[in-house]
Amino acid sequence: MIQKMLKEVYCPDCGGNGVLVGPIPDSVFFAGRTVEKPLKGGRLYRCSLCTLGFRWPRLDKKQLDDLYKQGDENTWSSAPTARTDWQIGRDLLKDLLSRGMSILDVGCFDGGFLEPLVDLYACNGIEIYSLAAKRAAKKGVTIIGSDFADVSGSFDCITAFDVIEHIEISRAFSR
Repeated sequence: MIQKMLKEVYCPDCGGNGVLVGPIPDSVFFAGRTVEKPLKGGRLYRCSLCTLGFRWPRLDKKQLDDLYKQGDENTWSSAPTARTDWQIGRDLLKDLLSRGMSILDVGCFDGGFLEPLVDLYACNGIEIYSLAAKRAAKKGVTIIGSDFADVSGSFDCITAFDVIEHIEISRAFSR
């Protein structure tokens, strides 16, 4: 039975075979809020080709978008200096980008990552949760949309902290 399941689960990114890592428990929480109906946990797999970790089965994009839009506005808030990964990212950008260049932060939430950079760069964000997007705008981030699929144009740098694991097809996102 397990062997049969492994052959039928394919990486949503490259199509490689999924190797079972383990079960994911059902949850009554999503984006900092209690949901009406428990969300099925499914199983965690790792792709045998590209090593992407992915959940299966998973909610489709519309279901995820609806859940994120109902999230708690403080769920992913962090002080700009509280996250080491953000500081490393900012330091790297300061080494690579010239003043005035453009940055797009996908899933910028309330603009916490970009806030210390708004005086140096043209800081743009994509955020599905409208209350968080408004907070980011107050911090000087130009909100250009709620979904990266709707964005046109180019940017000198694109960041996406804690986002890839939520993208339906991450290969399409990385292009």
